Amino acid sequence: MEKQGFGRHRKIMPFEPDSVEALRDASRQKAASLNQHVLGYGAQAEAEWAAAGIAAPDLAAMRKYRLERIRAELKRRNYAGALLYDPVNIRYATDSTNMQLWVAHNPTRHCFVATEGPVVLFDYFSCEHLSDHSGVVDEVRPAVSWMYLYGGELTEHKVRRWAAGIADLVKEHGGGNSRIAVDHINPEGVEELARLGISIGNGEAVMENARLIKSPDEILAMRRAIVACEAAMGEMEQALSGKEITFNHLVEAVIILIGMGHLAPAQSAEIAANARQRTDRLNARLLDAARGKADVGHLASPITAGGISVTQFQQLFLLARARGCQGPSDWAQFAWHILRSQSQQIIKKGKLLETPEQNLAELSSQATAFAERLPLLTALQVA
Repeated sequence: MEKQGFGRHRKIMPFEPDSVEALRDASRQKAASLNQHVLGYGAQAEAEWAAAGIAAPDLAAMRKYRLERIRAELKRRNYAGALLYDPVNIRYATDSTNMQLWVAHNPTRHCFVATEGPVVLFDYFSCEHLSDHSGVVDEVRPAVSWMYLYGGELTEHKVRRWAAGIADLVKEHGGGNSRIAVDHINPEGVEELARLGISIGNGEAVMENARLIKSPDEILAMRRAIVACEAAMGEMEQALSGKEITFNHLVEAVIILIGMGHLAPAQSAEIAANARQRTDRLNARLLDAARGKADVGHLASPITAGGISVTQFQQLFLLARARGCQGPSDWAQFAWHILRSQSQQIIKKGKLLETPEQNLAELSSQATAFAERLPLLTALQVA
């Protein structure tokens, strides 16, 4: 009898049952090749740096130098290692990034740098590819996050699980030293590590002193960053000339917008164009999924190489637009048809909107407001 494939009606078997690891490895390699740190900065930026006569830094040497600086500080202060949560410190130690704005406010992704031993990065599931390029990360493990948003009333259990993993690393690689430096940590973590015999020192002091002395490659990287920023700011200043906006006003606005998360670096047109097909496919899947659930509140932008906040209703409006619906009124009708077919109603200010008219009026209001945001999403190549 002929062996059946995966499902009676499937035309393609997605993978053989005994090749899951091979599939994961292939996916990891492909994703790693698309990492922004691997793709580079684009022809425009490279041309500007060449015109300024700034050579390319040796990034591998720079990463090694930074790790040596951290370990020198750890030895000087008699620490067995450093536990880092600040994304700036993780970037310095590993040259890897993942949702920098999110992890800056939420203690999830972290890294352990042993004074005499490995660098272990604790990252989100299936994100190993984000540090494959670094050459300094020895191991990637799933991050155990115990902030209340994730743990709720089970936070105590998650803290114990997290602390046990850190304590094991210290015992294995600390050589009998149970002191570690930590840059940021909540009280529950301090208490649990203390219960396991681990004492904590000031990790910020370690990292700030490690960064004091720059290598020649770091200086080249800084010079490149300055040239790129000056060129971008110069273009903005020229576009605003004659509008009674000074350069100082522009700098102040840029700093405020970056701090609020409303301004992000843009990739070159070349890199964005290469990424557009993939982000379009991903966003199409997310828009289709928004018909039944609201668990993903972002869409991918090839311009910023990151996620752009788009609510479920806004995703439904985009889906309506993709299906040929014209204008806010049609978008609202489309969204209400989906909600009503699933017996869902909108909650506004804590109160359930009970009638179809109330729900449709609220969706129409949101669709009208969304129409004003649509040009921005279009420019970001999300819409």
